[in-house]
Amino acid sequence: LQVTKSWLSRYLDLARLPSEVLSCFSSPHVIGISHAAALAPLLNQPVSRARVLEEAVVLTAEQQTRREAGWVLLAPAAVVARLGKTGREKPKPVRPEEQFKDLAGKVFLKAKREGKAGVVFTVPAALTVDRKAVAEAIDLYLQRLNSDR
Repeated sequence: LQVTKSWLSRYLDLARLPSEVLSCFSSPHVIGISHAAALAPLLNQPVSRARVLEEAVVLTAEQQTRREAGWVLLAPAAVVARLGKTGREKPKPVRPEEQFKDLAGKVFLKAKREGKAGVVFTVPAALTVDRKAVAEAIDLYLQRLNSDR
């Protein structure tokens, strides 16, 4: 091949890109060695690999939407930047379920994060407080949630 071991390694990184990552690009022909080199360290670690592959699925859907709408697709550098950013992000700590109790110690509201953008509130059928207390507890939870960002 008449290439150095370093260049051969770069070509192999390019050849080893997962299909989920390849599908993020407008065409496999636009993916360069530098793109593969930027993603390779992230794809070699299980935790960052999972995040990159998850984001790749989202990006692929976004690119498909752009294609169908006749919009310009994201440039290869933008795709790599987005996958790289996602892969380097530290996972946010998972909050356990939070419980709100009445004066007697009975739980009247449970709040739990679900995914990136959702919250599930659970109110028992036998409510021990008035609806205003429930609304205030929900408001308090959402305020704390927003202040954590």
